[in-house]
Amino acid sequence: MTDAGPLQLIAHEDADSDDELLPAGGDPAAAADVPGTANRKRAVARTRALALSPTGATWAAATTEGLLLYALDAGLNFDPTDLTESLTPQAFHAALAGRAYVRALLIALRLGDPALLRHGLMSVPPGQVATAAGQLPPLFLQGVLGCVAECLDDSPHMEYLLGWVKALLVAHGPALSAAAGGGTALRAAIAGGGEAGAAAGAAAGRAGAAGGGADLAATLRALRQVVTRLHKDLSSTAEGNVYLLDYIVSAGQLQQQRRKAGEQQEQANGDGVAVAMQVDAAAADEEGAAVAAEQAGKLKKKKKQKKQKKQKKQAVQ
Repeated sequence: MTDAGPLQLIAHEDADSDDELLPAGGDPAAAADVPGTANRKRAVARTRALALSPTGATWAAATTEGLLLYALDAGLNFDPTDLTESLTPQAFHAALAGRAYVRALLIALRLGDPALLRHGLMSVPPGQVATAAGQLPPLFLQGVLGCVAECLDDSPHMEYLLGWVKALLVAHGPALSAAAGGGTALRAAIAGGGEAGAAAGAAAGRAGAAGGGADLAATLRALRQVVTRLHKDLSSTAEGNVYLLDYIVSAGQLQQQRRKAGEQQEQANGDGVAVAMQVDAAAADEEGAAVAAEQAGKLKKKKKQKKQKKQKKQAVQ
């Protein structure tokens, strides 16, 4: 921008005249300047800045009519008004700091920065995932689902990310179904995916209308593949854990049974020893009584003999 106006509107060379930039030909009626016959001409966009995408599928031009984007993909959805001076990484971090999670996600999506989008997704508290998913515009569903699929592939926060998938499908299921081409595409997307695959397939339904059915189908297939692989890995791990837990429980029960049997055996052995001791004591008592009786008899006999001798002596005298 200069004092004279936009730099693009300033003619720097004689060859760069308005007449040369106009399309060839003209309107005869306008040339004749007949009242009521002049047609309105199309606006002419002049540019000095072009940029091509690496794939060659799109290119952009900064023109006197604004930013013009051209693409081979008819399903491409992009609104240049989304790009403003306020959409910066600093604004993203400020929104996160202020707990404006939906705004932060929208900034990351409009900037097209995968790292910021991933950071924004992982920063939303689990209790607010459903609310944030419901407030996202359908235009950005493909980008969010693609980011979730990439995070599921290498992130340990599986339960949290599956919560994102469920929230997105519940909030935008009809739109995704319509965008992905209806029931046929939806059934194809969820085939073989189990419950988790059904969640991913439900997303197949409605984003085609919002941004390219083919691209959305590819995103949903990637999501289904990741969820299916996780399901298989967890299934094998869970089965192994179940068998291990069964073994631990069985081993504990067997050890308890052995301990109980040992206690019973010890109790039985203790009872036998006590009975034997009682029998021995009784036998000892009986033997002692017999000895005492014998000694008492002998003593009585001696006394009787002494008495008889004494009587004989008295009789002789």
